[in-house]
Amino acid sequence: MTVQLYRQKYQQAQGGRISMVLSGHWGLPVDVSSPGDVEAAHTYVEWQIGWMADPLYTGEPAHAWRCMPACCPATRQGFGMPS
Repeated sequence: MTVQLYRQKYQQAQGGRISMVLSGHWGLPVDVSSPGDVEAAHTYVEWQIGWMADPLYTGEPAHAWRCMPACCPATRQGFGMPS
């Protein structure tokens, strides 16, 4: 609704564009030669930013969320994921 109003009334006069910013912390591996550290850093970033970005870009929850252990059914259900 707000986007439509902006486009109809103000965008042409202001020459503006609509964009989005995703905020999250970035993680780096402690040891870049350690596959476990690299994977942990990747998972951290996916939890920080992927949970917002993946549904917008792919229509699916972030990979880390899809792989959430089955021992967490309440958490999975809370995010609309199958138990």
